[in-house]
Amino acid sequence: MSKEASNFLRLKYANDESQVLRVAHELSRRSRKRASENVDEDMLFSLSLAAIEESLSDAMCGTCNGKAWISTGEKMIVCFKCRGSGRRSRSSREIADSLGVHIKYYKDECKHLLERYMLGVLSNYEGELYIAMKERLY
Repeated sequence: MSKEASNFLRLKYANDESQVLRVAHELSRRSRKRASENVDEDMLFSLSLAAIEESLSDAMCGTCNGKAWISTGEKMIVCFKCRGSGRRSRSSREIADSLGVHIKYYKDECKHLLERYMLGVLSNYEGELYIAMKERLY
């Protein structure tokens, strides 16, 4: 397992708050090449902290009650509200407000970076844990 994944997993599962800055710096460093020139280093770091906060969120989705799917009576579909995560995620406006930026700037410059890249990296770290556990247990 990579050192970066280990740091994030210690933060998430062992509540080791000392890892927040390490994880945020690594995430913002990795995101630099994917960000537009309109996103400065401070904004990248703030986005990294927002991604970490979103990833650590325990709030259960109110639509699917944390199941990640909804029964239509005939079949089960992926929850449209949480997109199959089972967790309630913050709206774009809430994230923009917490970052102190205008919603248009957030949607144009930051949203894709946070949702498609940063949260994906953090999810991959959890995938590394799954692989490591699988190898050790079998």
